[in-house]
Amino acid sequence: MSAGELEAVCWDMDGTLIDSERYWIESEVDLVGEHGGVWTEQDAKASVGAALDVMARLVIAAGVDLPVEEVIRTVSAGVADRYASLGIPWRPGVLDLLQELRDAGVPQSIVTMSHADTATTIAEAAPAGVFQHVITGDQVARGKPHPDPYLTALEHLGTSAAGTIAFEDSQTGVSSASAAGLLTIAVPCVLPLPESSDYLLWETLQGVDVALLRQTVAEQMHNA
Repeated sequence: MSAGELEAVCWDMDGTLIDSERYWIESEVDLVGEHGGVWTEQDAKASVGAALDVMARLVIAAGVDLPVEEVIRTVSAGVADRYASLGIPWRPGVLDLLQELRDAGVPQSIVTMSHADTATTIAEAAPAGVFQHVITGDQVARGKPHPDPYLTALEHLGTSAAGTIAFEDSQTGVSSASAAGLLTIAVPCVLPLPESSDYLLWETLQGVDVALLRQTVAEQMHNA
């Protein structure tokens, strides 16, 4: 593949593919409340996009006397229950873009800090054949904001960082993707993101198509 071409797309899951951050926050609120604590807005913001062990330690600090792994299991189960009862809240434009990328032969990977069981639920609910790989928080030694998850995705995809787009919604996520060298596009969900030279900032994926992604890769490589 020649320089300047779109080689692959990596997708963060919570807040990017799906508008699920509220499910996580609700599940965290429930667990902390059951233990007599209060999950503050500051706690919720600190957990957005973070590795699950980071979230769990915040929950424990808020008054939950459980081991880290038990917190992760309990909160994740609460999120899974919400998927089952409320459905999977795909963000606007995502399903159309997933299918268009698949039909154009562009490989795609999920890169998430959720664990494999949760990520598999989302991957299996997506249109058939859109994801070639799913990289999860329990597969890497260091989670986001470290570059390890995206470096692992590049290794599995066999693509260059410059030719691979990463879609993210959080500061933690864009830090991870940009540190790995991917062309990072931020599409904020729960929390706003500032303008930065480390990533492009888009309001929505509604109306975004493969042609625009190819043009974006070519322009970024030309300007590099």
